Amino acid sequence: MPKQTSHIAFLMIALLLFTIEGCGSVGGGSDGGGGSGGGGDGVRPSQPIAERIVALIPNSRGRSFVRGEAGTVERFFTVEVTNSRSTLLTAVTAAADGSFQLFVEAVSGDVLRIAARAAAGVSPLITVTVPSPADAVRTGVAITGDDPLKIVISGTTGFVVNSGSHAITNFDLDSLRAVFPFTVFTNNPSPFDVAFLNETTVYVSNAAIENLTLINPRTSQIVGAIQGTSLVPFRNPRGLALSNGKLYVANANIIGINPVRHGLGSITVIETSTNRIVGSITTTQLNPQFLTAVGSNRVYVVNTGTLTTTSSLTATSLEASTEGGVDVIDTTTDRVIANIPLGPGGPGRLVVTPDRRRGFLPGALRGVVFVADLVANVPINDASNPLSITGSSTSISDIEINANGLAFIASFNSDEIFVFDTANGMLNPPPFVTPFGVETIQRNEAREQEFALCFGTFSGPDLFVLTSLNRSISTINTRLFSPE
Repeated sequence: MPKQTSHIAFLMIALLLFTIEGCGSVGGGSDGGGGSGGGGDGVRPSQPIAERIVALIPNSRGRSFVRGEAGTVERFFTVEVTNSRSTLLTAVTAAADGSFQLFVEAVSGDVLRIAARAAAGVSPLITVTVPSPADAVRTGVAITGDDPLKIVISGTTGFVVNSGSHAITNFDLDSLRAVFPFTVFTNNPSPFDVAFLNETTVYVSNAAIENLTLINPRTSQIVGAIQGTSLVPFRNPRGLALSNGKLYVANANIIGINPVRHGLGSITVIETSTNRIVGSITTTQLNPQFLTAVGSNRVYVVNTGTLTTTSSLTATSLEASTEGGVDVIDTTTDRVIANIPLGPGGPGRLVVTPDRRRGFLPGALRGVVFVADLVANVPINDASNPLSITGSSTSISDIEINANGLAFIASFNSDEIFVFDTANGMLNPPPFVTPFGVETIQRNEAREQEFALCFGTFSGPDLFVLTSLNRSISTINTRLFSPE
C-alpha cells in the first residue's frame, strides 16, 4: 500500500493528553524597571548562574521573555540585560528568592549580556543567545519499533505501542534513551492501544488475536490476559478508555479486507476490579476506533466509518464509503444517549477543550478538522463544513489540545504541525506564526502519526511526536516561545 495511506487505512491514529500536577505554560512577566543599586549591603554581586537562566523565542512584538530561576542572583539585586546587537539595556529587581523575569527587545540570534548590580559594584557577565523557532524542534531523538501507533507518557517514561514489531518500547523523558526491558509479545497480537489503570497495571488491546493483555509497566512483564466470551467476543479490539471503575473496549468488527467491510460495531465493558466482562454496547455507526473518557460518566466513541482505497496509474486515494460520527455513552447506565453525526469524513480520535464543551477530531481524507458541541451533542463543523487546516493532498493524523486551549494538529503527508487557537479560531496564532516542521529523512518521509503532550515542572520538551515511516520520535518544546 502506498505511504500516504499505509498507516491510516484503518485509522490507526490516536492521541493522549497526560497532565502532570503543577502543569502550566510559561506565565507572563513585567518588563521591569531600570535603575541601579539594589540590595546587598555593600556586597559585590556574584556572577549570575547561567544554567538557571533562559531566554525564549521572541514573540510577534519582537520581545524575548528572559527568566532566571530561584537562586540565580542574590535577592533584591538589580539584574541588567543588555542586547549586544542593539546595546539596549533592560533591568529588573530580583525577587526575594533570587529569581527574575523580564521582556527584552530582541530577535533570534541576538546575544544578551546579563549581570547583577548592587551598590558595591557589578557582577561578572554571562551571555545567553536568543533562540529561533527551529531550536524548539529536535527530530529523530529516539527510535521506535515497526509500525508505531501510539505514544503514552506516564511519569518520566514514554511508552510506545509498536504494532508491526509486536512490542511496547519505553524511553526516558530526560535522556530520551531506551529503558529496558521492553514488553515483547510472542504471539504476534498487533497491539493497538493501551490504558493505564494504575502504576502496576496497563491494559493492551490486541487487534490481531482479539483479546487484551495486562502488563506491569514497572517490570514490562505480561501479568495476565482477558479473553472474550461466547456471548461477548472481542472483534478486532481497538481503542480503550477507563471510566467509572470500568474499561471500555472498541470493537471495529472487520468482516472483509478487499474491499474493507465492517459489521456492527460494539463496545465491550469490563469491570476493572475483577477483569470480568460485564456488558456490551452496540454502536450506532460502523467501525468504532477511538474512545475518549471525559469526566466521571462519559465516554465518547468515534465511529470512523468504512474507508476504502482507490488506485489509478498516477495516484491512490482514501475514500469514505460510510458516514462517521460520535456516540455518547453514559457510563452509569452503559447506554448510548446521543449520536453526533459528522458525515463521510473519516473522523479520528476526539480531543476535548479545557472547558469540556467542544471536541475536535482529525479528518483522515483531507487536511481538515471536525468540531462537535459536547453540551448539545450536535456537530459544529462536520464533513460538509469542516475547519480547513491545510491542503487536500494530506490528512490530519492527530490533534492534541493543551491547558491553554491551543490545538496542535499534525499534517500527515507534509510533516508539519499546525497550531489552532480553539478560543478564537485563529490558525497559527502568535507566537506560533508558522507550522513546525518535523521531517527527519527528507520532505514527506517522516509522517507524524501520534502526539503526546506532557505539561508540568518537567524541564524538557512538552510535545512528543511519533513519526511512523522512519520509526522515530521527535520533540517540540512549545514552552520556548515567549508569551505575547
